[in-house]
Amino acid sequence: EAVATGSFVDLYPLLPSVFSDEDAELLLKLATKKTRVNVHIFAKTVVVSEAFLQTLIKSLEAVAEQKARDMVASGKWIQSVVESKLKSKSADVIVESKVSKKEERRKKATVGKAGGGSQGRETRTKSTKKKYLQGKTQENDSDEDDDARQTTVGKGEITLISVEEVKAEVMKDENVSVIEEMADELAYYLQTKLNKSALSLAEQLAQSNKTTNLSEIGERLNVLITNIRIFDKGIKHLDKADQASLTKYLLKSLGLDFVTSIFKLAAQQNMLQVAENLTTETRQRLLLELPADVKEPLTAIHRTVMGDSVEDFLNSVDGAMAACCLVLKKYDKKKERPQVHAHREALLEELNATQDPALTLHLVTSVLFTAVTQNALHMSGRHVTTVLAFLQQHLEPNTMSTLARYHDLVLNLLSSPDENAKMEASRALEEGLVDIKNIANNFKQHVKIDKS
Repeated sequence: EAVATGSFVDLYPLLPSVFSDEDAELLLKLATKKTRVNVHIFAKTVVVSEAFLQTLIKSLEAVAEQKARDMVASGKWIQSVVESKLKSKSADVIVESKVSKKEERRKKATVGKAGGGSQGRETRTKSTKKKYLQGKTQENDSDEDDDARQTTVGKGEITLISVEEVKAEVMKDENVSVIEEMADELAYYLQTKLNKSALSLAEQLAQSNKTTNLSEIGERLNVLITNIRIFDKGIKHLDKADQASLTKYLLKSLGLDFVTSIFKLAAQQNMLQVAENLTTETRQRLLLELPADVKEPLTAIHRTVMGDSVEDFLNSVDGAMAACCLVLKKYDKKKERPQVHAHREALLEELNATQDPALTLHLVTSVLFTAVTQNALHMSGRHVTTVLAFLQQHLEPNTMSTLARYHDLVLNLLSSPDENAKMEASRALEEGLVDIKNIANNFKQHVKIDKS
């Protein structure tokens, strides 16, 4: 009847009164084995068809889906993921400490000391027969099993839809609500499936959102740190007197991008509201609201990004990322050369697409620096004069003269108060645009060859 109608039947009222619940359960199990129909037994006496279960699951899927969407939209999903990871880490630490303590006890039991003074001998203690320790061993093993079970619970899944919520939905069916024990078991059975479905959807939604996808955020921040390392190496080719300005610019641009992202992520993980544009004051206020284990590493990186040392900044990156459950990847020097080459190609592509004289000079200077030093440099238009002065000894004299003239014309265009002078400079810059671009596109012809 249950299979034919796609519903459920309680066998207990149909049996003679001398039959117990256990008898009913045994009968049902025997019957299902013989008939080989796809049914489930709940509350010992109720046989439920698969079709009825699927109907219940479909009716509850909408609830689970809404839970997943609300969780991701509110930011609670990413907070739950972080908490779950932290619990998992702490559980691993507990297991490791218990294993190490057990090993220590074994070592102490194996080796002992006998006698005293200079005549003392090292002896090996006799092992006691195992049968006398069976009870104790089993007790210890039982304790360890309990710890393992607790660890498993600690590492359990995030709950998006609870058993109580599932039961409340199931109890809306009047036929189910009259058998409360069945409703309880159904709720437990369905909750696992529904929660797994909701978790899967929440993960998909989070991954499609750049602000909640931890792996994407981690990848983007690692790329930023790699670029900062590469550009810092480029800065070191310049005279020490010129390095400070470029270092501060690197920290206040790419360094600040990293800090802003990590602060926003920390705020999101701790359910704190922050403005889209984070100022120094906003970051300071946010630090006061963060928990101590997050506040400390973020305070360090907040200070270093305002300083003048890339090394200090890089030393504080790992702690800041770890506080937000991200991993700083090990820097791979083998990838440095391809990355510098890719950077130069990107500069050339941007150069050939622009018609702006000031940007053209900026990009040409960057390309030539990369060609000369085999390193990349992150600079603003204000640093063009400094970098050109450095390049003078590495470029052919004619090339340097052309660049110097173009540089002077750009300065006239940007700073001259005389409109006629500006117009004349603009015309000259436009005429020389192709020639200046050719210097970068054919950089090998313009760089001095080291004959030594």
